[in-house]
Amino acid sequence: MAMDNLREELCQQAESLGAAYFGIADLTPVQKVIVEQGGEFLAQFPRAISVGLPLANAVVDQLYQHDQFDQFCECNLHMFATNQN
Repeated sequence: MAMDNLREELCQQAESLGAAYFGIADLTPVQKVIVEQGGEFLAQFPRAISVGLPLANAVVDQLYQHDQFDQFCECNLHMFATNQN
């Protein structure tokens, strides 16, 4: 499969699942920085995919309560996974 076709297919799949943002990055130019920040393990990945979902303002306003936000995210992830079946 050609790289452009793969990119388009991944983008469409992300959008079909509700993503508002999608991107693919070549990490090779910044590999040194990535290894410094995340360790040698990450050096084996030359590309990255980023998928973004918008959050409601009410959720963003509560981010300072990150310990409670983690619990909220886990609950929503479970609900999403359950609804996909």
